Amino acid sequence: MFLIILLYAVFSAMTFINSSLIATNPYPFFVGMLRALGSSAILLSYSWVFFRKETVQFSLPKRGWKLLLTYGILIHAFVMCGFSYAVQYADPVSICFIVASGPFLTAIIQYFRKEEYLTYKKTIGLLVGFLGLLPILMISEHAVTAGSRAPGLVWWGNLIAFLSMLVFSYGWIVLKQFLKEFSHPIQLINGIAMLVGGLVSAVFVIFVHGFSVFSLTFSYDFPTLMMAFLASSLLTYMLYVYLLTKYSPTFISFAGFLEPAFGLFYGAVFMGYAVTGNALFALLVLFAGLYIFYLEELKNTPTF
Repeated sequence: MFLIILLYAVFSAMTFINSSLIATNPYPFFVGMLRALGSSAILLSYSWVFFRKETVQFSLPKRGWKLLLTYGILIHAFVMCGFSYAVQYADPVSICFIVASGPFLTAIIQYFRKEEYLTYKKTIGLLVGFLGLLPILMISEHAVTAGSRAPGLVWWGNLIAFLSMLVFSYGWIVLKQFLKEFSHPIQLINGIAMLVGGLVSAVFVIFVHGFSVFSLTFSYDFPTLMMAFLASSLLTYMLYVYLLTKYSPTFISFAGFLEPAFGLFYGAVFMGYAVTGNALFALLVLFAGLYIFYLEELKNTPTF
């Protein structure tokens, strides 16, 4: 449970770092490309040093490559570029709220794919969590957005963030399937997936910027923010992949309700947002839903 809490603490921080990065360097596809390629270089180097035999002998059947490429393109290209694009218009706290829709999206996707059965307790847990999410989304004090950037496009940023979360939920279900069928070092798998995502993001960059990509200007703190974004991304996704071997993707997504809690905390500390009693009460309801859902998971998965 501790690692799940750590996961969303870092995940929420990554959203704020991403927002600060894009605020002064409005190149979401370029940032997404650097994040994916930089992370890939680190993970593949690590794999070469510590898993050289597995790296040299790495091979997959056609289905394995299909799953891995799908995961890389969805998560490390579309989703990461999507969130970087969204923070141009939407506030990072709002995006943290949107991420909380993950369990519902995951459960719906898996339900229609007939991959997971929602028991009575799981359903109650999800409903309680949803009821707790609604008040937070309706609290005007926390509906602070990046309005100074594009006041009329806040809805657009939120929509892109929601669509990115939908793709995110499906992408991790694909990875879960891959991990069930194939056994390879996690670092190597993520390194290859991030390389694929980075190359696809490079296509996005060329399409958007063309030859002007060579004349882009950056803020003085771009290298520092980019390194922080890179480090948080690596930690987040390595934790996520590891946790997928211990918990169901629905439960991990449901734990995403922790993200609004950390979002409110970071917003209060770093951006001066007010944390009201209504917001705290809503978060307690969210945690109650998480607890109910977690009781069901305890029957089938180990804790740590």
